[in-house]
Amino acid sequence: MGGFHIIMNFASVIGARFGIACLRDVMIESGIVAASLVDAVLNCKHYNRCIRSLKLVYEAMPRMKVLAFVAWLEKDSSRDILFTQGDQSSLIISEQIPLLS
Repeated sequence: MGGFHIIMNFASVIGARFGIACLRDVMIESGIVAASLVDAVLNCKHYNRCIRSLKLVYEAMPRMKVLAFVAWLEKDSSRDILFTQGDQSSLIISEQIPLLS
């Protein structure tokens, strides 16, 4: 098998594995794929649409994680956010955690 067929098999495995876990609904609700084509896309029958939709979902998930993390931080103001001296990208989150005895 060549690289194309390996990618098709891998993409169809991703579609079979995560299509059950609401990936199908996410693609339809976000407008990435039409409802009538979502099964064919997840089975990688439409190769270009499949790769495009998987790339879009791959890009969207980390962004949603960051937004959820920021919302979590803003919800509970008891946490102190400290930046390290040299690196502004790393966060240190400290909070008062009661010790269990």
